[in-house]
Amino acid sequence: MQVSNALEEVVPVAVERLVAGHDHISSCEDCKSDVLALSLSKLQPGYSSTDMGRILKRLDTERAAGRAKVTVAVLAAIDVVAQNPHHS
Repeated sequence: MQVSNALEEVVPVAVERLVAGHDHISSCEDCKSDVLALSLSKLQPGYSSTDMGRILKRLDTERAAGRAKVTVAVLAAIDVVAQNPHHS
């Protein structure tokens, strides 16, 4: 049985794009991983177990409202991680 979360494909792209545009956070892999983990934990998952389900969940995340939710979650995570980095 294979189950996937559509957000695990979308959020990493948003993290790369948004971290690159913010000077107040390190773009190291540790910080990006923390932003990714925090963002995914704040978003409602889009699990599916079929190809059709994966397509529909992916379409949901690509609509304007879905993109906005992802952007808001990633930006909030960037602020948290920037204030509390886990690297030296």
